[in-house]
Amino acid sequence: MQKAINSLNNHVVLCGYGKYGKEISLNLLTHNIPFVVIDHAVDKIDRLQHSDPPLLYIEGDATQDETLLAAGILRARATITALADDSDNLYIVLTARQLNPRLNIISRAMEPKAGKKLLKAGANHVVMPEQIGGFYMATLVSKPGALEFFSFITSENHADIGFEEIRYEQLQPQFRTLPIRELHLRHQTGINIIGYRNQDGRYEINPSPDIALQPGCSFIVLGSNVQLKKLHELLGAVN
Repeated sequence: MQKAINSLNNHVVLCGYGKYGKEISLNLLTHNIPFVVIDHAVDKIDRLQHSDPPLLYIEGDATQDETLLAAGILRARATITALADDSDNLYIVLTARQLNPRLNIISRAMEPKAGKKLLKAGANHVVMPEQIGGFYMATLVSKPGALEFFSFITSENHADIGFEEIRYEQLQPQFRTLPIRELHLRHQTGINIIGYRNQDGRYEINPSPDIALQPGCSFIVLGSNVQLKKLHELLGAVN
């Protein structure tokens, strides 16, 4: 198995295979994103050994440098730490950031104070499942139709529909300075540009057709897998 892990590149290192880790793995499988799981609990290892389809995993402590290195942290595109203990997640974030400064690090947090510490430690994103769950349930009361539509396009039953980020650096040079109206993406691919992310990380919803991408900026697009494939072929974007 280690040989297969060593062949991975631009993959995800998933730390923890509890209930959240398992759900994350199912979504990564749905979107054909390669990943390797790290866990050391006996029951989790047993589940990994009998998983269908088979998953790549390492039995070890994700807070240790050697374990993260064995999982290919230096070649990974992202690390997701989904442990139930905030201190463990914090240690993994610190270690992963030290090993790979360019890594996209997503961490689970149980407490708001821990979330702030995780961001300071180097996490790019912090997710609090209980907070998201509470927001989701309340929104089902206040805006049920809008949330049901979002659930429709993000559920695993509709994996053929998705969001995607197209960064300035991904585009071929001839497309980098063109405003949205001159790209003609809707006409040529069917996708919709629903957001614009500037260099400061701020988003503009339904951006003006006069906006053009700048270095460090990106478009957020919505479309089917077929439409997104056409987009990549047209613009020469790479993952």
